[in-house]
Amino acid sequence: MLTDTIIVASVDSKKKQAALISLPRDIYLRIPSTQKKEKINAAYLIGEEKLPGGGGLELSKRAVEYVAGLFIDHVISVDFEAFKEIMDEFGGVDIYLEKEFSENKQWGTNFYIPAGQQHLDGETALYYTRSRFSSNDFDRARRQQQVLMAIKDKATQLGFLTNPFKINSMLEILKNRVKTDITIFDIIKYSRLMQEIEDNDIKYKVFSTEDGTLIQTYIDGAYVLLPASGNFGEIREISKNIFN
Repeated sequence: MLTDTIIVASVDSKKKQAALISLPRDIYLRIPSTQKKEKINAAYLIGEEKLPGGGGLELSKRAVEYVAGLFIDHVISVDFEAFKEIMDEFGGVDIYLEKEFSENKQWGTNFYIPAGQQHLDGETALYYTRSRFSSNDFDRARRQQQVLMAIKDKATQLGFLTNPFKINSMLEILKNRVKTDITIFDIIKYSRLMQEIEDNDIKYKVFSTEDGTLIQTYIDGAYVLLPASGNFGEIREISKNIFN
């Protein structure tokens, strides 16, 4: 139940801009409302242990708010099987790779996607977005953002996100594999807003050791990421000013 991926979607309705902000799962902090110091991806598990059936979403939200300095309105949790089903329900998605991608260390086989325009089904997309042994978590986060936008484009193309019946049908199929505090009508509201935002008005940010906001170290033998400045002030400032 450790969280594999954390992405914050931020929308400025006045400027008609959006942003995807990826927080690495290895960020180390004191989990809000607890005395535990853990990686941020443990927040969901700790929350569910304290309050089963909803505590995970709430504590994950608080942890992300603490690191990013942003108020989080809603949260959606999707497991791997649900991700594959969503992709396949949409008939897969199309992405463009500037260079070939291969992962021969993680899946027990040589996973390979050639460069150029490619169509991904659910399983292929899952491997593509989870592979990290041949690259790193930061590159993986960029691939996740790429696929997330491809899903948005495909859902828009199919008229899915503005149709409450289609959304409800999908949620019924996925049942317990998707957990969220967002309503169908909120999904429709945000989807209509996203349709008004041009692709070049969507910003992307991956916090990493590469941009100097995080440093890597080991605590009790575990690989963790700490804020390079000694606190999360820089990350919060960048997140709050993502549209400036």
